[in-house]
Formats: sequence, C-alpha cells, structure tokens
Amino acid sequence: FTDRQGNKRKVLLKAGWRKIKVFFGLSSEIINVQRIVEDKKIVYVCTVRVFNNAGLKSEAVGVCSSDERGRQGVSEHVLASIAQTRALNRAIADLVGADFEEDIEESPEEKDNDVKEQEEDEEYEPEIRFF
Repeated sequence: FTDRQGNKRKVLLKAGWRKIKVFFGLSSEIINVQRIVEDKKIVYVCTVRVFNNAGLKSEAVGVCSSDERGRQGVSEHVLASIAQTRALNRAIADLVGADFEEDIEESPEEKDNDVKEQEEDEEYEPEIRFF
C-alpha cells in the first residue's frame, strides 16, 4: 500500500476499503454522528453499519478528536469525515473478515518506524487474509 507521497505503508487507505466494499457487494449506512465538546476539545463519534444482500451486517464506531496529533485547528467537517471514514473502514474489515498481521491501532511513532523500514525493503507486501 502507498500513501499520497508514494511511500510504502502498512495501512490500507480509504480508496482500498471502498474497492473491497464494491468487490464484496456491500452497502453501508450512517447510524449516528455525535459531536461532543469537552473543555476546548471537540470529538466526533460516528457509528456505521455495513451489510450485504445475504443479511450479514457489521456495525463499527469511529472517533476523531481535535486534540489528535495533526488535527489541531482543522475544521469540524474534517473531524466528522475522519470519524466516519474510520468507522466505515472498521465495519468493512469486520464484515469481510480482514485479519492484519500488524496491529491496526499502532502509535504514530510505530507507524513512522514501519515506513522507514518498508522504504528499505522494496519487496514489502503486507499480508491481509480473508476468512
């Protein structure tokens, strides 16, 4: 997988999850979006449902906060959009049974180290298994 700058990463980006969604014939709906204000921090919580024609479904929650690294000063619609994307990606991954070798919830420092290691290894391909 690559990021917008062409660097290799262990993260499947939004477009990749959308392709998986289409490939498996999934549909989605937003169940709820909440805006929470805590002191000077704004948090968006989004709940999404993904389902197929056979009746299988998965719900997931995505959260984005204005105090996350790199999110200070961004407009609220960006925070809401990120929360929605996170929820949708998780719901799709759950429904199709995606199992990643790496931990989905890595810290930013671990991600930076992984990108550096991957740049050294040109043949890197993350393993995604579907069950």
